[in-house]
Amino acid sequence: MPVGIALALVATLCFAAGNALEKRGVDRLPPFSARNLRRVIRGLASSGWWLAGATISVLGLVAQILAYSYLAISIVQSVGVAGIVLLVVISRVSFGEHLRRREEMGLVTAVVSLVLVSLSLTRSADAAGIHGAPGAILISTACTILFVSLALLSPALRGDASGFVYGCAAGLLYGLSGLGAKGLSTLIASDGWRGTLEHMFTTPFPYVFLGCWTLGLMVFQLGIQRCRVGVVGPLSSMMASVFIVAVGTPLFGERLPSDPALLVLRLAGFAGILLGSALIGWGGHAATLEPRAAMSVRFGK
Repeated sequence: MPVGIALALVATLCFAAGNALEKRGVDRLPPFSARNLRRVIRGLASSGWWLAGATISVLGLVAQILAYSYLAISIVQSVGVAGIVLLVVISRVSFGEHLRRREEMGLVTAVVSLVLVSLSLTRSADAAGIHGAPGAILISTACTILFVSLALLSPALRGDASGFVYGCAAGLLYGLSGLGAKGLSTLIASDGWRGTLEHMFTTPFPYVFLGCWTLGLMVFQLGIQRCRVGVVGPLSSMMASVFIVAVGTPLFGERLPSDPALLVLRLAGFAGILLGSALIGWGGHAATLEPRAAMSVRFGK
């Protein structure tokens, strides 16, 4: 269990640091447009900040897959609150995105809730699930991608400048990617690295993992360029956590603690993490500075 928690912590810290570097990179690029994807890709590939952030995020994905092979989904996602806290702090220090009182309340709530989750850990109840359901994952993937597409194509939602739509959409896609990552971890746990490499491409797990991560990355980059990373980042993490735990826990045959006291701690802690994340994400829609203006002030662009 300690190894799994350490890997989960490494993963979430990598995600937070990677998101911050990606934000610095995309804010120095021309506004993204779906009409000129070639220019967007060329700009990202030429940005040292963005490439560094993407590389760190990929390392986080590797650590997350390994963490899933040691721990239940709910525990890995609960540790992710550390990354939310770090990202909000970075958004304040580096990008001039000021914390509002509701965001501060969210940080405190999330940290206290993480303590509650840690108190509920038991070796017997928190073993990683090793039985996936490929068919159910494919159905979940198709339905979620359809929902995200309709949300992003809706004129009313597409015009939202707060970051709410982008954060939630990216989070759902990252959540699907997390299901694929969990699926890969079940192969590693049951077949080892050699056996996994031999037949993993005959399963849907790597395609869901890589495909949905790529789509989520695209939506996330668009969101952090147009809106505050201190809103888009926490919201995407919150939505991904909710989705992975709600959908992945039953799909992979994982269970909650059987002891009533530990169950209350687990559920209260997880609910508190969601509440804290929501307060962080929804607490600062009225930013003191626009994202790109904040960058100009901070870095003299």
